[in-house]
Amino acid sequence: MYDLYITEIEKTFTNLELYSSESIFTCSFSEQTDLLSQWRGYCPGNQGYCIHFNIEKILEFALIKYPTCKIFKCVYDNSEKEKNRNGT
Repeated sequence: MYDLYITEIEKTFTNLELYSSESIFTCSFSEQTDLLSQWRGYCPGNQGYCIHFNIEKILEFALIKYPTCKIFKCVYDNSEKEKNRNGT
């Protein structure tokens, strides 16, 4: 079983090395609308798009198919993670 896993991983890396494209796309999500720092980092030359999502509606529809679905904020700050983990 492990050998099959390794073979599949090697195939994936080979495919990635052989892949070429003229366009590369990046997706970044933020709670703040039209955040300038995101544009500077991900869209040099103003070559990007800002798309708004209604998170409440997304969760509403997700709960129909996945009743235990939850959406969590992505937290990078370690002290904030500890607060969330400890419930403080």
